[in-house]
Amino acid sequence: MSASPETFQNHYITLEEYLKIEEETGERHDWENGQVYNMAGASYAHNTIVGNFMREFGVQLRGKSCQPFSNDLRVTIPQLKRRTYPDVVIACPPFEWDNELPHTLLNPRVVIEVLSPSTQRFDRTNKLAWYRRVPSVADYVMVASEAMHVQHIHRLAEGDWRIQVYEKPDEILDLPEYSCRLTLAEIYERLELDEETLA
Repeated sequence: MSASPETFQNHYITLEEYLKIEEETGERHDWENGQVYNMAGASYAHNTIVGNFMREFGVQLRGKSCQPFSNDLRVTIPQLKRRTYPDVVIACPPFEWDNELPHTLLNPRVVIEVLSPSTQRFDRTNKLAWYRRVPSVADYVMVASEAMHVQHIHRLAEGDWRIQVYEKPDEILDLPEYSCRLTLAEIYERLELDEETLA
């Protein structure tokens, strides 16, 4: 889920104030170097896709050390002083937690963002740049919610990145390090979307 460009308040907000805002409102917000951003609401398609990932990952990772988390788990990007809520992450032990914020992960391995028409440009540019700066992140997956289109960006051993695009129901998003494989039909289950590339 992506953050709204409108800030919650216009003055500098400490991490302590940010945590209090989240506790008092019961809502999630991004925090970036003193600015708090409202999280955009999620559509039916968005929630369905996140649910499909969590169901499939939950089954495929059962009994293994790595585990999936949904969009209620906050992640820190230390280099940018940013705290954000990815839609889905896979993390593996030993889990590393932010000393300044409780229940905030430092070392996700896989990050999945479900895109909406209003946020897809931001997720494809800004967020891609953010997650590439997190040493633990090996895979960043962007999933369109308006058409069948998945972009998988994988960190290679030599430090380069490989980009793969999937657009057909029988194509497979493969995460072999975690023994996870999902067809696009499974990712988009319960949704009727066009099999086409987004502009």
